Amino acid sequence: MWIQSVIGTFSIVQKKPTDAFLTIRARRLIDLKRLQKQYLPSLKIESEKPALANDYPFRGTALKTQVANALSDMACAIDYSNFKDAAKLTQGPDVGDIYMQVWGVLRGLERPGLRHFDHASVFAEVDASNQRFEDYTPAQRRGFGLAARQGFEAADNLINNFPDRQVVAAQPALKRSKRRRKAGEGRG
Repeated sequence: MWIQSVIGTFSIVQKKPTDAFLTIRARRLIDLKRLQKQYLPSLKIESEKPALANDYPFRGTALKTQVANALSDMACAIDYSNFKDAAKLTQGPDVGDIYMQVWGVLRGLERPGLRHFDHASVFAEVDASNQRFEDYTPAQRRGFGLAARQGFEAADNLINNFPDRQVVAAQPALKRSKRRRKAGEGRG
């Protein structure tokens, strides 16, 4: 089970079918320490040094019932209306940005047939009216740049805010539009 919370991100597994305990894995030691301090004092952290050979460098164990109680307490402690904003406040803007990327990737589950676009893919705005990029307001231009960096969420915002236009993954179209802008040409 993956848990993303305002105190950290965890992968919880049962290593062996006969184990009475669960292994809680994390990418950062601070996440396990927050979990231990706030919700799961019985968590036994294996080592404070990262196990670089493992997928998750930090691990701890606790009884299933204790983990269940901790998850229940975490749910009861929710007092925010926006998870990503709350995570930014607790863990910092870098972690908030990573959660936003995860949110964007998971958004792909809502769209059968679409694959996640990797960071090399670029979202470009395709303008049916041949309006030049320079004719958009600065806020609109920032939105188009954001689409290139943040994937599905920004593309959805563009689709919702500019329903007469289509946002597609179009690296070649972006290259063409850059060449045209350098040459002083409009779209067409």
